[in-house]
Formats: sequence, C-alpha cells, structure tokens
Amino acid sequence: MQMLAATPPTPSSSTAALPPLQDRTPEQLRAGMVVTVRGAGSADLAAARLIQDGAQFVARAAGTTLGLKTVEVNYAAADRQGALGLATFQGTEGWFALSQRSTTGILEGIQRLRTTPWAAWSEAERQAFIQGNETILHEAAHVTLDGYSSADVAKWRGANRDFEEGLSEVTTMHHIGAFMRDEFGVDIGDTSNRISQSVSAYTRFTERIERMVAMGTDGSEAAIAAAAARISDRVPADRRLEAIAQGIGDALGGPTAPPELIAEIAKTLPGFVAEKNGTRTHLMELQAALVDHAAGRPIDLAALLADGPEIDATPPRTNGFDPLD
Repeated sequence: MQMLAATPPTPSSSTAALPPLQDRTPEQLRAGMVVTVRGAGSADLAAARLIQDGAQFVARAAGTTLGLKTVEVNYAAADRQGALGLATFQGTEGWFALSQRSTTGILEGIQRLRTTPWAAWSEAERQAFIQGNETILHEAAHVTLDGYSSADVAKWRGANRDFEEGLSEVTTMHHIGAFMRDEFGVDIGDTSNRISQSVSAYTRFTERIERMVAMGTDGSEAAIAAAAARISDRVPADRRLEAIAQGIGDALGGPTAPPELIAEIAKTLPGFVAEKNGTRTHLMELQAALVDHAAGRPIDLAALLADGPEIDATPPRTNGFDPLD
C-alpha cells in the first residue's frame, strides 16, 4: 500500500468564488449550506458556515466526500464536559457540536477581523482564534471517512481511540495554515512546529504518530500532511495501523520488504504510542532490519521477531458510542 503523493489542498471552487468569511453577507453565508444547523441565530450563522467549510476542507484534502450532516453551535453539553467541540455519528451521518465557549470565541474573532488587521492582533487573540479553527478541523477529521455505510461507521467505532485522536490532531496541525489562508485570507506564519508546540490533550499521541507517518514519506511537511490525511480519512478505521506500518515498510524496505516485519511493526505501534517499555527499541530494530533488507544484507528474521516485547492483550480504548472531544 503506497502512500499518496503530496498534494497540498487547494480551495474549492465554491470557496474561491466567495470573499473571506469575515466579509461575506448573510446571503453569501447561507448560499451553499448543505448541513442542518441547530442552536444558531442569525448572529451565529458565520460559525455554522465555518464548520461546514472546515469539514469540506478536510474532505477535499483527503480526497473523499463530506460526511457531516448536522451542526450544532452554542452546545452547552460540550462546555459541561470541558470540551471545545464534540463529533460522532448519528447512524451513518456525521454530527458536530461546537461548545458555547468556542462559538463565542469564533464569532468574536470573525468580528475582530472586520475591524482590525491580523497583524495588529495581540498574540493571545491570534492563538485563541487559531485554536478555535483547529477545534473545527480536528472534529471534522473525526467524521470524515472513506465511506459512510453502517460497516464503515462500525469499524470507526471499534477503532483504537488513541490513534483516532492522534491522527485527527496530526491532520489538523498540518492543515491549519492552509485553512486559515483559504477561509480568512490570513497568514499565521510557519506551522512546521505546531505539533511539538501544541498543548492539545493528544500531543503525546500526535508526536509519536507523526513520527511513524513521517517514516513512510520523504519527511517533507507536504508529504506528511498528505499521508496523515489519507490514513485518517481514506483508510478504514480497522486498517490504519497496517497502513502506517506498510508505509514504513515501503519507504525503508522497498517493494520486497518482508511482510512479517511489516506485521510486527503494526503489532508494536499501539504500545509505542502508549509509551510501553521496550517498544521504542523494538521499532528501531525493525526499521534497521528493513534498511538492511533493502541493501541486500541478510537479516535474522526469526530472532528479530522473537526478541519483541510482550504485547499487551488489553483491548484498546475505542471510540464506542460516545462523542469524541
């Protein structure tokens, strides 16, 4: 399974034909709305449209279709959980809720853009607005799948949640700069260190998952973003570990990489992300073996597989039926 070539996302024709969101009229905000919006008055329409735009951006970047059907803004239940946003599936249709806190912050930021140039904003104002938009992309990534049948959603619900959250965050951090330019016409600067600088609850997962995804690419920002979006949104939820491992195998071991090594990488990845002792060393050994294989040097496959750490048989924390934050 080869990683897709890096293809930076480009604005959709509908978005490109519109002015930046902060300059759109109410009629322009309503035009092209395809999601059902709840909890929004006329003053909140911009937040609802931004959520749809974010979901369309993620789907476009992943090369798939929009799965979001219902948007709720000013969602008090999210605030009570301490979440900025929530996303899940209602049946086979994506559902997205933005907290009251995030809704207010997004609307304040849009209003500020109408009166104050981005360069004149304080750092606190910029970071708060960026975080609000990151919340939108992160939640949109949760409900963007390659397909929306009952089987697709069932696989998503049973998937490893650490990877679900981490991949959504990797995708978000790599696309936030392009999204802000696309949506608001503002440049937030270099985003290459957004993951390491992030204070997300999922930073532990994202940093390690990004390292794994990067090993299946040429290591460039664009290639990592394309691969993360592909795995997050186009690989069925129950095949993501194998897809990451296959990417590493392809990149380091070449087209004849031993499938046993790739399977061992996939088996070891959850422990690596969860910081289980021994998994880091074992993955380094597996990666070195792939490089030796590609160079034509002999490897002791049986000994390498026997030397792996004991794999925790405890079922992973799954998406279940609860909204993801």
